[in-house]
Formats: sequence, C-alpha cells, structure tokens
Amino acid sequence: MTSSGQPYNPQAYTAAHNSLHFDTEITVKNVYTGRSVQAVVNDRFPYYPGRIVNLSSAAAHNIGMTQMQLSRVHVTAKSYPRLVIASNRLTRRSQIMARRHRPPTT
Repeated sequence: MTSSGQPYNPQAYTAAHNSLHFDTEITVKNVYTGRSVQAVVNDRFPYYPGRIVNLSSAAAHNIGMTQMQLSRVHVTAKSYPRLVIASNRLTRRSQIMARRHRPPTT
C-alpha cells in the first residue's frame, strides 16, 4: 500500500517523491541513457541524501535503470493535481500562521 492509499503496482508507471503532491505527473530523464519516462507521484519514501525520486520497477526498467538501481536523473513536473478545499473554515494553527505571514499594509 502506498502513502496515497493506492495499492503498489510495480508494473505501473508510478513514483515516490518527498515534496510533490500526489497525482502530480512527472517526467524522469536518465542522464546516462538519455531515455525518459512519464510517471505519476503516488507515494513517499524515507529521506536519503542525494536521492530525489523512487521509480516503480516498470518505469525504472523503461529508462535503463534495471542493472544500476541508482542513476543520475532530471525530474520535471508536467502537471499538478487540482487541490480541493474541503472547507473554507481555517484551523486555529493556520489562522495564526496567516497572521504571521500577512504582508504589511501601507
């Protein structure tokens, strides 16, 4: 099971990323082979220095990462998911944060 609640499918073109929203479509290009793949972010992974994305087996195989397991890549976000606001009532914490970051009035 992934962090987004979807079952993990190693044959799907999916990815794990620590800061991009779930359902963000990304393009990952392997610098060494020049091949690229489009994947959808549906998971998170533990922080490791120097690692930015974790691809499913099928996506990694498509860009030639089967033997290496690690590779230098470029990641480009192609589309962002539509954010849905469930309620327009702010929580107490977000009200405090909004006041702290309010631009000064002139």
